[in-house]
Amino acid sequence: WPTHVVLVHFNTPPELLEVIRKLDPRGIGLDPCSNPESFVMAKTEWSGPHYPSIDGLSQSWRGHGLVFMNPPHSMSPHNIEPWMEKAYNEFYEWTMMIRPPDKSTDQFVALVPAKTDTAWFHEFAIEFPMRCFLQGRPKFWLDGKPMSGPGKFASMLIYAGYQKKKFRDLFGSLGWIP
Repeated sequence: WPTHVVLVHFNTPPELLEVIRKLDPRGIGLDPCSNPESFVMAKTEWSGPHYPSIDGLSQSWRGHGLVFMNPPHSMSPHNIEPWMEKAYNEFYEWTMMIRPPDKSTDQFVALVPAKTDTAWFHEFAIEFPMRCFLQGRPKFWLDGKPMSGPGKFASMLIYAGYQKKKFRDLFGSLGWIP
């Protein structure tokens, strides 16, 4: 087994971030699993336990407005499952409520693999009130430039928040929203 982990940051395409930012005129308030090459430009950027900064898994994500997450898609120990569990725990009330708590402006969007054959998908992703299965595969960015081809798997956006209609209006043309 290797004694170190080589991290590769597959960053969200800027054109997708442009649409995500339209959910909140204040922009993205938090990126809980950012990296030095990210284009998210959230007001607050944290990272995972494998980075030498604030561990986004151990902080509260509430109170930041629009939260956007493009979690690590790799296998253990830096995989997607702890990020999906954290997102589910932070935004669970919107999976069960039609209307969010009064005066709350928290929203959550994540770009995740559409891996319907995984436990994390059925435990967490399916519980979010809005899901958009993107048409085609996004072309992620690596080392400050777009990759030569699209990602290796289908992707989806998951959403929790008070603007379900706006989510549908913004993302309906990008994929299928059940």
